[in-house]
Amino acid sequence: MSVNKPLETEDAEDHEIFDINDFTTASDWERFVVQIEELINEWKLNSNISDNLIDGDRDINFENGEWQHKTETLQFAEEISFTLTYYYLTKKNENDKNNLNNSKKDQVKNISIDFDSSTNQSNNSQLEADENSVNLVNLPPKSMADLLNKTNDFQNVTSSQTITPSIAYWYGLCRFLVISPTRNNSFIDTESRANVILSSISIAINNTGCLIPIFVQVNSINRDMYLGLCEGSALKTHFQIVHFNYTPPQYSFLPGLLEIFKSKLGNHLTNSSFLISVSVRFTYLIQEGTFLDSQQMNMKASLDKSFQDLDLVDDRIDEIYPDIKNLSFGSIQDCVDSIYLSCIWSNLSEDIIVDSESYSDLNPQHSNDWCITLNNLLDKCEYQLTSSLYKYLDELKRTISVSQLIGPTGLSINSNMDPQVEELKNKSLQKLTSSSSAARRLDKMYFVGSNIVEKATSRMKALNTSENQLPIDKGFLDFIMDYLFPDAKLRQSKETSKQNKNQIKDDLNSEKFLKKISLLKSSSFSNDGLLNKFVICLNLLNRIGQTAAIAQLWQEFILELRYRYESAIIIPGLDNDPKKQNQDSSLIPPDLSRCLLHQKIQMLNCCIKKKQERELIEKESAKKLDNEKQKNNSDEDEFFDCEDEQPILPFEGRLKKFGDLTLLNKPSEYIYVPITQESTPMTEDMLEQHASVLVNLGSSDDASLLRAKIQSASLLSDMQAFKAANPECVLEDFVRWYSPRDWVAVEEKQIDPETNEEKIIKKYELSHRMKIPGNMWVDVWNNAKPVPVRRQKRLFDDTKEAEKIFEWLNSLSIGQIVEQTLPILFYSAIYTCYEEVFKLDLNFLADPIIDLLIEKTIKITRNNETKKYHDLVNYVKSIEQIVSLMKSINAKFMNKKARISSDEEPEVKQFVKKLLKHSLDQESCELKIENGAHGTIGKLLSRLCVRNKITHKSKYNRMQSNEYKSIKNSIDSIDDQDDNDEIEEMENYTNLLLPYDKPFKREYILRSSVSRPAPYSRQSPQRMYCLINNLEFRLAGAFTEDTMFF
Repeated sequence: MSVNKPLETEDAEDHEIFDINDFTTASDWERFVVQIEELINEWKLNSNISDNLIDGDRDINFENGEWQHKTETLQFAEEISFTLTYYYLTKKNENDKNNLNNSKKDQVKNISIDFDSSTNQSNNSQLEADENSVNLVNLPPKSMADLLNKTNDFQNVTSSQTITPSIAYWYGLCRFLVISPTRNNSFIDTESRANVILSSISIAINNTGCLIPIFVQVNSINRDMYLGLCEGSALKTHFQIVHFNYTPPQYSFLPGLLEIFKSKLGNHLTNSSFLISVSVRFTYLIQEGTFLDSQQMNMKASLDKSFQDLDLVDDRIDEIYPDIKNLSFGSIQDCVDSIYLSCIWSNLSEDIIVDSESYSDLNPQHSNDWCITLNNLLDKCEYQLTSSLYKYLDELKRTISVSQLIGPTGLSINSNMDPQVEELKNKSLQKLTSSSSAARRLDKMYFVGSNIVEKATSRMKALNTSENQLPIDKGFLDFIMDYLFPDAKLRQSKETSKQNKNQIKDDLNSEKFLKKISLLKSSSFSNDGLLNKFVICLNLLNRIGQTAAIAQLWQEFILELRYRYESAIIIPGLDNDPKKQNQDSSLIPPDLSRCLLHQKIQMLNCCIKKKQERELIEKESAKKLDNEKQKNNSDEDEFFDCEDEQPILPFEGRLKKFGDLTLLNKPSEYIYVPITQESTPMTEDMLEQHASVLVNLGSSDDASLLRAKIQSASLLSDMQAFKAANPECVLEDFVRWYSPRDWVAVEEKQIDPETNEEKIIKKYELSHRMKIPGNMWVDVWNNAKPVPVRRQKRLFDDTKEAEKIFEWLNSLSIGQIVEQTLPILFYSAIYTCYEEVFKLDLNFLADPIIDLLIEKTIKITRNNETKKYHDLVNYVKSIEQIVSLMKSINAKFMNKKARISSDEEPEVKQFVKKLLKHSLDQESCELKIENGAHGTIGKLLSRLCVRNKITHKSKYNRMQSNEYKSIKNSIDSIDDQDDNDEIEEMENYTNLLLPYDKPFKREYILRSSVSRPAPYSRQSPQRMYCLINNLEFRLAGAFTEDTMFF
């Protein structure tokens, strides 16, 4: 044991493991720096490449450039990640080079500060660059030169493609890099951590020679704070920032800001050794807050009310429900959130302006650089047509039937009935057709006595479903039905009988639109057809009511159709041509280019018209029988000599002669056109069903015979009628009338017996297809008997077809009703959109969207792609946004208070359209005003500012004194004619705005070119941006120092 112990100790010492630290391995911080350098080289932002880009980038500014960006992810250690984004300006339009070349000469001059001419003598120590001899190598980097460039002062940096940080706006930079933490990372929340990232940036800049400033986002993201660094040409610029949520009193105006700026430049400078250039922008609030007009407020209030809560009176119902005749369109609230007026004073010397709390030289009327800013709420507003379409499409998923919601259409009757109701029940015709509103709305041509109305009223009282349980009030339901069927109203008034006039004028653009929209598989070509009005009402009820309201109106609509069928009253508003609608000669078949619902109602009209003809014939026959009975029973005691019996005519059912053609077997008799049955009209589902039956018969001989028999039903009827009208006729006579192409001429050679010469004689005979053995025409002709139309079996059984239509209508669920009416609803929606666009002359903006909407709607309606209707609503929303924004802008700039003269109107309209176009591109739109306060638009804005100020002041006085007279007197002093308008506007305002005598926001840019950090250092650009408003105080400084002579 004693021997083994030393051996074990020695073995343990030999196998001991030592921990070796390798200090040559790269740390997380070093790897982070390498990642930054790799991206700088990859994006070609190192010195060798970026120097060549300086000249090419000098002609790009915020006004003619478009912001682009590149983004990559950086990793610091394993758990911390950042994003490095490169923002840069590119040319908007490569073809627009003339404007860029004109401004290229001024770019080099802008490197130095252009002070007032009175200070040029003391400006000899500043940077000077000659246009012909400037050497760009000795100049600071482009980004440092941008600090002194006045071109980008207070220019909008928003872009449709890139969300640009405020850095560009503060410093006027055209290119920069930003390192920002990821959304879930708050690593740079202390100064020490920010210094770590800044030191990494400094190393990367020196290693790569990058001349583009690099920023790092610090603190919380919502504070928008950045620190940055830029190096080049032995100059180093530090980008620093200060942000408070309050404004220190000593730094509220220009003197305090100048004090901060001068302290940052250094104590070695005297006031006479440098000059500070000041650019100022004051922003004034013209209008703020959103409000609803009186009509929109009434409409919105009605949304929350049920139909039973409204006291519906015939005289006031149009005011309560103004949307019954048109689809609701536009934004419910004001699309414009706020309007600001910005006044800019550029390149002022610090010693020639005064801006303090007690006095300021900066008067907006003295500024020629005005800019209006409009903030819209297009993406936040609710749009009536868009929301109603979405809500209507939501009903597609409902499989519940109408009878499950509000009871069956058959209307069951209670046991305790009075005799009148019992009598009504026993009469099946009355039971099926009469309805509460349909029975009392009778056309003057088909007047029914008051007893029918009393029976219908009693019948309504006997329903299992009480009126109080139905979603639509009886008065409002009657009002809707009177609107849909104006020919059935008992009381016609001038106001209610007015039709919806077409607002679209007959010009070239409207003709193109109507031609395009006519290709939609919807209903009537105009927007005032029966089904168009009906679907608009369905959409209204669905928007302000509930699903049961759709079911109730659908049921009432079917009852009205059944009443009209049983009473043989034509359904109006289905055909585009009124002359065609009133024809009595032939049936108008369903238009297969329309939707299925429209075809079904047209088919029902065919049934009604056929029933009218049949009842007319029966009435005439009955009248003849009555006359004969009266003659036979007039005097039974008188006797007369019997006259010879009149011969029974061998023909029957003749309509007219068929030209001068005669029968082949009896040349003395002319061929007469018989009275025939019209071909059976069919809807597209009937045609599909008919084709499916023929295909499913098979290919056997029996199937072929059956198929031929089905197809020859109309041919058999016509042959029977022809035989009845033309006794002793043959098949050839029928073919000559029915199918002249099958009566062909044949040339034959004959020898004249007198002259013994050969002559060519034309003879007529049946065509080759008629002579084929087993020809169907021959078989049908042999089996046809002479039967006139009145004794034939009806080819078109209007009673059977009408019942099929009513069965189909009653079988539809709520989702199927919505599906059948969607083509009509979107037709009306497109029509309404174009009508609104046409009124405001916005075709230049909306026509491409409307064309695309029509194209996609045609495809969806033709292919029955119900699931794709949701995609169409986005196009409708875009049009609704354009129109709503235009109406809002017009209400603010072209109202009565503006007092626009006829000479000013064209310029104002052009300005409004330009403002609209810019506002649609971005949420916050800035638009320059030519000639500032002295131009037409400037004078208009001045008038509006004064009027709004007095209006707000009057509102404020009213809140303070609660006296209405003080408001009216303050308005009367301005304009007696606008009294009512001012008062109405005050009452509609929801937000109280005090009169603002001071700017809403003040911005300053202080610039100079001084020697830092020592008096003998080279002059370098210095800049500080200042923002002061009620919410924040921000300073963004860029201070450059010489790293060679320090």
